Amino acid sequence: MMRPSPTSRRFAPALLLPLALLVSSLALPAGAQEKKPSTPFQGFSSDNDKPVNIKADQLETHQDEQKAIFTGNVVATQGESTLTAEELTVFYEAASAPDKQPAAAGTSPTQQAAPPASLPADASSTAEAADATPAPAENKVKQLVAKGKVVVTAPDQKATGDDGILDMETNIATLTGQEVVMTQGCNVLRGKKLVVNTQTGRATVTGGTTGHFVSGDQKC
Repeated sequence: MMRPSPTSRRFAPALLLPLALLVSSLALPAGAQEKKPSTPFQGFSSDNDKPVNIKADQLETHQDEQKAIFTGNVVATQGESTLTAEELTVFYEAASAPDKQPAAAGTSPTQQAAPPASLPADASSTAEAADATPAPAENKVKQLVAKGKVVVTAPDQKATGDDGILDMETNIATLTGQEVVMTQGCNVLRGKKLVVNTQTGRATVTGGTTGHFVSGDQKC
């Protein structure tokens, strides 16, 4: 076993549209309706150029499938958003290999083609209580698939569920589970499936949904 260094996105039809619009407006500060609305998933968006940092107990990589599986006390952060889960699979797009250079004397082609240290080929490792370090810039994260007690947070916002998919290419975040909860301050939405567009802030909650909303002059 290799041990590399620690490494590193239904309401009844008559109620669905008003809810989505309400959630979008709740996500915007007063007087800033033209700005991009915020959600718990706002950091895991395609227009965020900050690195994805991941910390976990164990890492298993599959270079041929371009994915890395983190398990045990997983914490992933990007920008102002943080995701925690029992397991997180990161699907990435490796950068194009640079032009090949003649191998130096005594260096085999295999040694020259070694993958980045942060994503070793088909290796299992344990990174116990490791500090999070950024994924290499040359590897583009395409999708995060989280399983088990998924919690996504940003300042004053939180979303929880059993499983989640954060797709950086479509900017769609999805949480599912027996009970999915999205909170912002005192406002709470509950259902079984939450779909959020990280670009527009539009949120749709389906499956036995309930909502609790508090105006600015009311107590929680």
